[in-house]
Amino acid sequence: MHVLETELEQRWQRMFTDLASGDDVPPGQRLRTEGMMEAAVLLGIATPAVLVESMDRCYRAAFGRGIDDVDEPTDEPRASH
Repeated sequence: MHVLETELEQRWQRMFTDLASGDDVPPGQRLRTEGMMEAAVLLGIATPAVLVESMDRCYRAAFGRGIDDVDEPTDEPRASH
């Protein structure tokens, strides 16, 4: 595994663990991580699919569910019961 992939996994683990425990993650930290992801793709170190799979593993470890399992917010009002 390339050093950039290792660094990305460590960052995702920290960010998702912090978020799962109710802490905030500074926007700059998230943006720098996104920039590293883009650099990994541009340099041919990883494909977007490989990065998403790796990020999902880190997310699952912190939240107990996958990124795709998260409800998407909608503009429609929720039905009241």
